[in-house]
Amino acid sequence: MPFAIRYKRAAAAEVEAAIRWYMRPEIHQAAAFVRDLERSEAHLRARPTIYQKVEGEVRRAVLRRFPYSIFFVVENNEVIVLAFMHHHRRPRSRADLLKT
Repeated sequence: MPFAIRYKRAAAAEVEAAIRWYMRPEIHQAAAFVRDLERSEAHLRARPTIYQKVEGEVRRAVLRRFPYSIFFVVENNEVIVLAFMHHHRRPRSRADLLKT
């Protein structure tokens, strides 16, 4: 049975900001970004426990083409995305993002 995916508010806001960034005319990569994110989400739905634990029960999935990671926990039949972070920008520390 596939796992459901639920984004915490801060993680969803980071995804939306990334999509807006890649929609910019000079970048024009939003469709490719969304496909990469959807590919990662499909893997999370199918087998979330294959991803390495990085802190306690928090796991990390790395997008293939774009410099982002999905930090999540697995609870029952649900993947809860705690943070969606760019690899080279640090608006807040990872510990702060994982608390939200």
